[in-house]
Amino acid sequence: GMTTLLDKSSISYGLDISIANYRNYKQMRDLLGADHTIDLDYFLRDDDTFGNLLQNNMATPNRYIREGDRFGYDYAIRSNNISVFATYRYLSERLDIDIATKVGYCDISRRGFYRKELFADNSLGVSRHLKFSPYSLRLKADYLIANNHLISATIATEATPCDKEDLFLQSQYNNRIIDNPTMRTSYNGEVRYTFQKPNFAINTTLFISAELNDTQVRHIYDDLLREYSDVVMSGVKTLCYGLEVEAEYRFADHFTTTAALLLGRYKYASNSLVTIYSDASNTLLADHVESHIKGLSLGNAPQVAVTAGLSYYNKGWWATISANYADLRYIEPSMVMRTERVLAMTTS
Repeated sequence: GMTTLLDKSSISYGLDISIANYRNYKQMRDLLGADHTIDLDYFLRDDDTFGNLLQNNMATPNRYIREGDRFGYDYAIRSNNISVFATYRYLSERLDIDIATKVGYCDISRRGFYRKELFADNSLGVSRHLKFSPYSLRLKADYLIANNHLISATIATEATPCDKEDLFLQSQYNNRIIDNPTMRTSYNGEVRYTFQKPNFAINTTLFISAELNDTQVRHIYDDLLREYSDVVMSGVKTLCYGLEVEAEYRFADHFTTTAALLLGRYKYASNSLVTIYSDASNTLLADHVESHIKGLSLGNAPQVAVTAGLSYYNKGWWATISANYADLRYIEPSMVMRTERVLAMTTS
């Protein structure tokens, strides 16, 4: 990148190029005393329809797998990215403004190194290339109200491809791309107030974040259809907002105490759509069924968190003791089970 200096401002700009190749495979680490196993898809052994399509790699049928060998699946996902970026910064005695933007091109593809018998025509070699145009825009401003008081505000928007593994129906075995892959879009904003003195500092932040049009792929056993399935969840929208407070107080030469509080609300902003395919044949089993998740909480992340700590530091040595509390942590809701197809097939 390069920077051009102006009066009280500057412009930085440049070009980013990245090539990433993610290789994924299974490797036998321990045969538990056995001499070998055979590289077959054992999930299909008792299947009346596909039980004769067991080879994981048709180039080496019935291959003996010993410790250290690769087996099952072997593939790579390649991502080529190029983007141009620019940042304008204005700096005065009290005001600091940053405007940053990035526009790019992204090419994603899968390359299979095994020709799986179940998907003999679409597992080996390079998939169709997926092409996206990601972008981002961010505006940040810091204003020094007085010597000890600073207020900051940030707004940003970004569009990026979905997670690479979620662009393929079965990335381990198959070049099959999901229908209508799109970019997810996010909008973020925060306002922060900072009060700082030599021995005391406090930060208070209000934040909000919305993510739209995300796509996720899950692999499940569908109890209603009684078969292993690949589930594409599209149109996933989430909304997160809350308050963060952080404080630090140095009450003696070598002692510092810290505390932080997080109060948040993380939820699904609307219903999503669920499409289900047979894992063995890619047959469409349910097409864009509505999942009633609007208003439900996101899983795994606590929506209330408190932490407090005491630290001692002297001549390169330090010791810390802390206490943490987290609450309102939910399990992730099942989008598949919250559909009308489930209600229609149940008795209560």
